[in-house]
Formats: sequence, structure tokens, C-alpha cells
Amino acid sequence: MTWDFYINNKDAIDTIAAIFSVIIAAGGILWAIFKWGISRLWANKIRVEIKVFELITDSASLLPKLYLTEDDDSPLADHRIKYQPRDPNRDLQSELKAALNRSRYLLITAPTGYGKTREAGMLAQTMTSEGWRVLRIRLDEWLDIPKTLPKELGGNRSRVLILLDDLNGLFSAGNAAQSPRVENEKSLMLSQLSYHDRLLQVLDMLETMCTESEIRVIATARSEAEQWKILEYNENDRLWKRFERIEIPEPADSAIIQLLEDAAKQADLKADESEFEAIARKSDGTYRNILLNLRRYRAQNKPVSQNDFTDTLDGSWKDVYEHAVRKHTAVETIYCAIDVLRQARIDLFPFLVEPTALEIWGGNFFQKLLRRRQIKNALQYLTRETKILRIEKSRLNPSDG
Repeated sequence: MTWDFYINNKDAIDTIAAIFSVIIAAGGILWAIFKWGISRLWANKIRVEIKVFELITDSASLLPKLYLTEDDDSPLADHRIKYQPRDPNRDLQSELKAALNRSRYLLITAPTGYGKTREAGMLAQTMTSEGWRVLRIRLDEWLDIPKTLPKELGGNRSRVLILLDDLNGLFSAGNAAQSPRVENEKSLMLSQLSYHDRLLQVLDMLETMCTESEIRVIATARSEAEQWKILEYNENDRLWKRFERIEIPEPADSAIIQLLEDAAKQADLKADESEFEAIARKSDGTYRNILLNLRRYRAQNKPVSQNDFTDTLDGSWKDVYEHAVRKHTAVETIYCAIDVLRQARIDLFPFLVEPTALEIWGGNFFQKLLRRRQIKNALQYLTRETKILRIEKSRLNPSDG
């Protein structure tokens, strides 16, 4: 019966079916256009409402803003600490400024606690005195391409110094975040660019708006091996090849001693200055560790003392050593080799430490082949990846303790 009904009304039914097909197809097209329009609207909203920039024109407020210590009035607040040239035989600030003027993009790198922010901040202060305005990219805001010149600049496109302090933190937070406007838009989330790509586009856009001659960029980054992985650093990458990179050295003992003298007086701490040299030799070579110890002394109302000094940012040297041994078994043998060479009053050149460690470890021919590689990897970990062992004038120079 159904078939007979269709045969008798075939033309009418086919016409109705065709009309419904057209309606469904048209509806799909209209829905796709609607979704595209909504996505563009959200994208434009994001760009218009971007609040990632902070303009700093007052050099006096620069360091407190960088350190986030604007409300900290204590004498040992980071921004109150006097700048200490880390090498008495080197004008590092002049070198950094020359590199910035030469390349326009400067990347200051060093291990954690070496004072990268201080060096970048001092250079930025010098630039502000010459009429440059600091445009800092904040860590806690969503980064997207500005649709117009950032309103913080007030329409003035001249002399813009972009400051990217702690790139490792910016990349970590930026890659984990998503646009606050598209939390429920799955299609936009899937197409979200990496922080690397968004930063590159922002810099490109600012250079287009202000012209290259009016843009300078200062960035800081931690140089430990695991920190480079966060940045996905590649010298041939379109972003990274813009930067001239300068690895700043650890502070000399004389700089640490001067810091101890100045900060102890500033905080009115009791101290025997004759111990400062021993503290400098015992410390891990970072400004941060010195300040953390001084703040602890002040909080506990104790005098500065080498006997009550925490050696490193990671605890005592014993803690650091035990952690290193857990990571690389060969570390124990390397320290034994260092001890033997020191007793023999032989300079600790790495090319002498490695075979000495191998001889101490021993083994047959095939075991030595494997252990030689393990010693080399462990020594690289100690000297390059973590800087547990210092290198001065091509020699290892372990800290006291």
C-alpha cells in the first residue's frame, strides 16, 4: 500500500524531499556562518580588552615593580639593595647597553639567583633617563596580538623599551593559560597558538606600529638545562635569532663581600666582618642566597655568622651533593678525584679530574668505556647544567663546604 501511494504521488513527494534537502543544506551554511561570526567577535573582543602591558616611565618605580616589592618597606627588600658590580674588572652594564644598541634585542641569561633582573633593571633605568619608556609584559595576564597601539603609550610611538623579565615564567604560565573569553569555545581552544608564537606576533605588531628604530627589547631567562626546554630555544628560530644573548657571570667573592657589608649595615644587623670572606667562599655564588640568609638573620634577631649560614638555595652543600649523587652515580667518584688532586696540590683542570676519577673507579676495559662516559656526563651536570662546581680560569673551584 505504501509503495502504491508513492507511485501515485511520486512527483509531489520528490519535490517535497528536494525542498527539505535545500532547507537543511542552507541551514548548515547559515549555522557555519553564524559560528564563524561569533568566533571573530570573541577574537576582536580579546584583542581590544588586552591588559597585558604595564607602562613604566619613572625610573624610581622600575625596580619595585619588577620585584613586586612596591609595598615592602623592609631594609632588605630587593629594590632597596644597592647594585653591586659582579666583576671589579668588567663594566658589565656598558657591555649590555652596547649589545642592546647593536642588536636591539638583548637576552640576559644566568642560573637562578645570579641577579639577572637586577642587571636588566639597571639597564632599563639608564634607558629611561635617555627618554625610553618601559613597556613591561606582565606574567599574570593573557597575551594576544594588540589590535591597536597599546593605550598605555598614549598614542606616542617613539622610544619603546619592551621588558620581558623571567621568560621561563612567562612561557610556563602562557602555555598553560587560555584566553578568558573562549573558555567554552572548543574550536578556538584547539587553534590557540603557543606563547612563543603569540609573543612573536606581538613583537612583530609593535615593530610595525612603532617602526623598528623605535623598539628595543630586554629579556631575562634562566640558563639551567631544564629551563631551556621550557623556552624551546633554538638559535635558528625566528624569535630567538633576533636576540643577542649574554650569559652573565656569577658574582666575584669581592662583590658578595661588599653586598654583605652594605646590606648588614642597612638592616642594622650584628656581624663580624672578618667572617664575610669565609661566607662568600662557602656560598653558592648567588646574590639571592646571601639575601635569604640575611633576611633570616633579621627575622630571628641573630647576628650574621658563617656557622649558621645556609650554603645554597637548595640547602647545605651536603644536601646538594647527595641530590647530585642520586642523579649521577659518577659524582661521588669525581669528588674523590678532586680530593686526591687537592691533596697532591695539582690544579683542578677538568682534563686531569676525568682520568683521575676513572682510575679511582677502576674496572675492566669495557667497564671503563662506560664509566668514562658517565664521568663526562656527571662533570657536565656539575659544571654546566647546575653550576654546583664553579669554573674559574679553566679550573674547577668548588665552594667551601
